Amino acid sequence: MRHVWVVAGWMGCASRGSGPTKLAIPDLLEQSLPGVVLLFGPTAKGTVGIGSGVLLEDDRVLTNLHVVEQNTELWAMVHDPSRESYTALDGGVARFVTEYGRSALPTRFVKGDAINDLAVLAVEGDTSGMPTLDFRPDAPRPGETVVALGHPLGNPWSFSKGVVSAVHRGAIQHDAAINVGNSGGPLIDLAGRVVGINTIKLVGGAEGIGYARPFEVVGPMLEAPEWSVLDLSSPEAAYRSTNRAMELGRAEVVDAFDWSFKERVRVATIERGAERAAAELGADPEAVRRLLDAHYTAEQLDAEREAFIRMVRGEVEDNAVLDMLETEFGDQIEAATLAELAAYMDAFQASQPEYEPAALEACGIKFVQHRPSAMLDMLKLGSVVEDVQPGRTADEAWLLTSGVNMDGTPWRCSAMYVRHGDRWLSASAPDTAALASLPADWPQPPYTLDRLVELNIGHLLLGLRFARDQQREGTPSPTP
Repeated sequence: MRHVWVVAGWMGCASRGSGPTKLAIPDLLEQSLPGVVLLFGPTAKGTVGIGSGVLLEDDRVLTNLHVVEQNTELWAMVHDPSRESYTALDGGVARFVTEYGRSALPTRFVKGDAINDLAVLAVEGDTSGMPTLDFRPDAPRPGETVVALGHPLGNPWSFSKGVVSAVHRGAIQHDAAINVGNSGGPLIDLAGRVVGINTIKLVGGAEGIGYARPFEVVGPMLEAPEWSVLDLSSPEAAYRSTNRAMELGRAEVVDAFDWSFKERVRVATIERGAERAAAELGADPEAVRRLLDAHYTAEQLDAEREAFIRMVRGEVEDNAVLDMLETEFGDQIEAATLAELAAYMDAFQASQPEYEPAALEACGIKFVQHRPSAMLDMLKLGSVVEDVQPGRTADEAWLLTSGVNMDGTPWRCSAMYVRHGDRWLSASAPDTAALASLPADWPQPPYTLDRLVELNIGHLLLGLRFARDQQREGTPSPTP
């Protein structure tokens, strides 16, 4: 691809001690703005989403993955200085698209990197007459002047200037103003070379703190032959990239887990649940088995995967237990309304401690119930892999990880990974046989197969007890 060849050619031909010529800002913009495209399209909410992109050779565009995902379809417009443009005060991009949108070219998704929020689009049209920007392979230095190009807040093909504040792992921090519409646009140096792809800015009172993905992150994604999402090549790499994907709220993280344990949980829940229901509630065990067998289906597994994705995205802030009970027992509880069921579950939750010590206290992890996003907040505090030890076979491995809770207290936890082909997946619920290989001085993992079975049975008994109360009294019991 041309952008790689240009970088290699520049590095090979430059004389020792020399560097690319720095340009005056007007000349820099004249040279660079034609390499920036305007991306726009309808969103699922009925609005028009705006983003920026860097034009590549072969009719392709580099942008942010979130720009692609927020729109149901995307169109690209190349730079044309002969067109009249407008500030946001006079209609901005919306007016620009109305008047010139007929020249827009459709795009299609080619590949993306969910970890680093990058994507490549193919433009369904000829862009060979447009110039492309060169990429700078080395990171800029703190204090170096940089320029952000894009379409911030509906102002097409504009720029802001700032300096590099710091260079972090996989990110360039800078204070050039970026806003909605800059996403996917280039951060360039004074020679016109792309040093990063603007991705996000801090909000909530923060000023002058934006981030761009540098070439060390962008380059491998551009050369990757297909969608590059998670690094599952080793247990440690899988742990780190899975956590990163969860931080970014990426749905692809669901593929980093070994979901085969669900079948083992299903079988054990049906058998043990029927026995417990008979012993504690006098229920017909065969009727309970039929109820559970009808519930634990392939469709239910898909629903659980979707619920997990919603949690990762921070969309699950309600009572997931209530949702489960409504799904499981809605047909059996004819007299119960959703409000009554909610009142019952509220009474149950009020009787529980703030944390779930039975599952997590062995690790010291404090996870606030009712707020799954607290887990994501904790991930952003960071964690380390202290040790990696083999499991029962070459296809199993134990990781010892540690970090801190939101209140500053430490946690230390074990996690099992299993190999499927060339991928290492998180084994969310190791069984008794797997636990036998856990190093003796390591803490127990927070969830085991037996623990999940017990949680399921607990939910089952709650629902059956509620149904019994409805039949006997016509109203839910105030306490479980």
